[in-house]
Amino acid sequence: MKVFLRIQLVLVSLFTVCSVQSQVLVSATDLGLFPKALISFSGLTNAEYNVQMYKVTYNTTDNTGANVIASGMIAVPINSNCDSLPIALYAHGTVLLREGVPSRNNDESLLGKAFASRGYVTAMPDYLGLGDLPGLHPYQHAESEARVSVDIIRATIEFMEDSLSYIYNNQVYLSGYSQGGHTAMATHKYIQDNNLETELNVIASAPLSGSFHSSSTQARIVLDDMPFGSQGFVIYMIMAYNDVYGGIYTTPSDYLQSPYDVTIPPLLDGNHDFTELNDSLPNLPSQFLDPTFLANLLADSSTKSTSLWQALLDNDNYDWKPNVPMKLFYCSGDQTVFPQNTLDAFDAMTANGAAQVFKEDLGNLSHTGCILPAISNAINFFENLRPNCGVPASVSPVVVESFEIQLSPNPSSQMLEITSNSLNPVILSVYSITGVEVHQSNFSNTVQLDVSNWKNGLYYVKTASDKHTSFQPLVIQH
Repeated sequence: MKVFLRIQLVLVSLFTVCSVQSQVLVSATDLGLFPKALISFSGLTNAEYNVQMYKVTYNTTDNTGANVIASGMIAVPINSNCDSLPIALYAHGTVLLREGVPSRNNDESLLGKAFASRGYVTAMPDYLGLGDLPGLHPYQHAESEARVSVDIIRATIEFMEDSLSYIYNNQVYLSGYSQGGHTAMATHKYIQDNNLETELNVIASAPLSGSFHSSSTQARIVLDDMPFGSQGFVIYMIMAYNDVYGGIYTTPSDYLQSPYDVTIPPLLDGNHDFTELNDSLPNLPSQFLDPTFLANLLADSSTKSTSLWQALLDNDNYDWKPNVPMKLFYCSGDQTVFPQNTLDAFDAMTANGAAQVFKEDLGNLSHTGCILPAISNAINFFENLRPNCGVPASVSPVVVESFEIQLSPNPSSQMLEITSNSLNPVILSVYSITGVEVHQSNFSNTVQLDVSNWKNGLYYVKTASDKHTSFQPLVIQH
């Protein structure tokens, strides 16, 4: 029987590489400590622990079955009240830029760190074709999403056994947002379908705002020729499925009309972000998809016998029966990943006899605006199911005494107005999700900031006056 080393977690110097002799885990690189205060200030959760971050590399397989070494992040709570901890999977949302992944300590990795700050050793895969792996990411491909997720969980178990002072308590929780919701759902289904429950004991899952029914509900984008601000999703999926399923199309001109058949494919080389792809496309699918391709797709929308429809059907993951609790969080105002995806999953699973599947509408919020409440509610859902050790019944907020600050509009895209009820000058600081200060100034009563050039994402607005300090989340959404 293996002896687990009971040693204090030692924080090694930044970017120190630890070679690990394991079956799945290849290496772990210390990325430093993330303070619980920033997690609490984000509004995601009342963080209990600081979080130690590690970039990891691990063995998995690509879509041809070849062995590859993938990358990801493991986030570890520091000085947990328990010496035996569960593992949480947090799967990230859609990323086009190869470097925009958790192992690079990107913005969305904060969402996984939120789980870690509540006492979960959190695994965050970068996915195939992203992070350290070259090639086109197999976007919305359920099997590869599940494989890299299962393997990073295995690598995390090895890391806990070999390098940490915590024992894995044989409990796994699965979550993710947007594409990550699809990944969490795919991973849960993969574990159950392949009888891996003894190895990976899933206690519960919370797939969040995912495109679970792409072949019908999400396909409305094309079927109804909808004006869609994230039209790059359509191209990303077509090109990914063309790659995964062995060449459905010969050239980009088979599905893209001129000039997009020439200008768009280079933007999916991993060196461009999603905003650049969207900005390079018109809003209506009929304006960039090849007319013959579109006509054939519409003609087969009932029988769905052609290769692309078959690929879409193959990656639907709404119609099955989970054996353990699952809660589906979504927002009724989401016009990017349509709420009907979640309703389809709930209805199908309930019809299949699943007695522990629940859904909750978090309100009339956009896809970006839904992130914070979805993550917060997923954490609370897990907290009610996991052992009490290391998870206090209530946690006092870290935020110091506050005064009234208003941000309008929030989310914001052009001009942000900040107002204060303080009679004294206010020191204003704005931080990115990774803690980098992006703005500082003083104001009295009201100030306006031009945020038109700020990147999309979550920011923290800190306002301080005399003895009063306030921290509020700000969403930039162009």
